[in-house]
Amino acid sequence: MPIITVPEIAKTYHDLNDRLQKNELGPEELFAKIQHVVLGISRMLNLINLGHRVSTSASNTTENAQEPDKLTMDIMLRVMRMGFIETISRIEFYSKKRLKESKQSFFKELQKKQNQGKRIYFSNIIEDAVDADKISKEDKNFWDYILHIRNCLVHNGGISDKDFETRIGELEVKKDKKIEGVIMDFYRVTEKPIELYSQLLKIF
Repeated sequence: MPIITVPEIAKTYHDLNDRLQKNELGPEELFAKIQHVVLGISRMLNLINLGHRVSTSASNTTENAQEPDKLTMDIMLRVMRMGFIETISRIEFYSKKRLKESKQSFFKELQKKQNQGKRIYFSNIIEDAVDADKISKEDKNFWDYILHIRNCLVHNGGISDKDFETRIGELEVKKDKKIEGVIMDFYRVTEKPIELYSQLLKIF
């Protein structure tokens, strides 16, 4: 894979935003594009770090060498957070579309509300699937945790109003604490719902 430059990362970020606004991206394609950016940046970071080690040994200073790392890491973290939030939004959107076409009897009440123009939530789909023994309680716990993180990041400045025992990677959710994580935390918490969504598709 060729090395992705910072301008290319910025272009990818804006292209993703544009296609998301136009409703042109499904969750799987979105995550594939995020993976491409993450892998490309990882390779770029390796080269930057190698260059820093050579530069540091030659000039005996690290002051200037730290700037590219921080800039790149900040961009990467922003891409991952945006990717996580938008991936969950895509999953919700496409799940509701699938719901309309579902022949499953346990979705009949939700479909009735949907046809009446009433608001339904992705969590309602998960709850009905759990009640019908189509989704495990463990998977529901993951969905609750994932949806809560997304909602806190979007609506509450990242601050949680409750504790969660469920955890993916090192991303802890504690009451009255801001949800913060490193790049790989948001990568993993984006990867998990894609895995869960692929299983969810089978029950529609």
